[in-house]
Amino acid sequence: MLVSKLALRNIFRNPRRTLLTLLLISSSLVAIVFTDAFTRGTVQTMVELSTDSLMGQAQIHKPGYRQAPDVNETIHGFSDLASRLDTANSIDGYSPRTVSGAMFSSAYDVTGGSLYGINPDQEAAVTDLEDKLIEGSYLTEGDDQVIIGSELAKRLDIGLGDRFVVTLSRAGDGELSQVLFRVSGIFRYSDRNLDSTLAFVHYDVMAKALQVNGPHQIAVRFKSLEIADDPLNSVWKISSEQWEFLPWRQLAPEINSILEMSGISTMIVSIILYILVAFSVINTMFMSIFERHREFGIQLALGTHARMIFGQLLAEGAIIGALGVAAGLILVTPLLYYGATVGIEYSDIEVSGVAMAKPIILQIEYPEVAKLAISLWFVVTLASVYPAKHASKLVPAIAMRPAI
Repeated sequence: MLVSKLALRNIFRNPRRTLLTLLLISSSLVAIVFTDAFTRGTVQTMVELSTDSLMGQAQIHKPGYRQAPDVNETIHGFSDLASRLDTANSIDGYSPRTVSGAMFSSAYDVTGGSLYGINPDQEAAVTDLEDKLIEGSYLTEGDDQVIIGSELAKRLDIGLGDRFVVTLSRAGDGELSQVLFRVSGIFRYSDRNLDSTLAFVHYDVMAKALQVNGPHQIAVRFKSLEIADDPLNSVWKISSEQWEFLPWRQLAPEINSILEMSGISTMIVSIILYILVAFSVINTMFMSIFERHREFGIQLALGTHARMIFGQLLAEGAIIGALGVAAGLILVTPLLYYGATVGIEYSDIEVSGVAMAKPIILQIEYPEVAKLAISLWFVVTLASVYPAKHASKLVPAIAMRPAI
């Protein structure tokens, strides 16, 4: 108790120096905690944007189709597969698609891209395509309807109601087939690759044009994204020699790599700031010791045990660390609250090919915040050991000499 009282009194002997040290500690904690929450939020936003868009949370193909897409490589036994998907408790929806490279033309220009044949209702249950429409309407009952990306519309210089001619190669004989559509809607994903190359028509219309009897891929949405990360879930038993069932982590390995590396950025920032705080505390403690040389010399001459001097300075470091951490938690709370409710806007910025089309919502992991705070306090306390050891070994006769 006496050691704690002495330590608390000595901390504020030089209030300006103490406050600067507390500011450094608290600011470091704010930076570390914010970096951790921001990194988690960025990765979570990227995953949501990717899995809500064309990719879906998982996809089913014929084995080998992703490595070498071909209009002839349709999914066999689709009726049986659809029955399994319908009865799978963990699946919220699925959307069969026909996919083909195609040439798009208007009265003004020609360009290449990818044409998708979809069932509008099933696609709306799996992806956010309908929500991305900026003009016109979603696919309805008209067989001649097509929805195209905003950049594709600009390139072909067309708008709603204009003609959109698709030229594609039929399955089997490879003969060219042309189909005339009318633009019924224009979407924008804020991703140049998607907005400039994609067009969507009705599944039956495209299947007839390609002369195929089954889909090339099936996009799947689970009842929760965590199911896609659970390799032991029974839903993955759907995979067989006929069907390749892949989660989003395998469909987008670059995003998975960012997710796996996300903790490293927080660790790097933490290590840099921990080192900065440690050297700052060591410097502050030594300045305090040099100012109190005579005081320590008198205490030692009067019989004070060296361990008490060591304990007193260690307590000073622990108290400064605790006050700095507490101040940091108070300062970071409103910042985290704002970031977790309103989010941080990063519109029109791409990260690893994913357009950040919505605000980044900070992801706060309270156990991680507690771990970071305790770690910083431990670093401050540990940094006090060396100066405290130095002070405890002072020779009274030398320590009491007046400074020149």
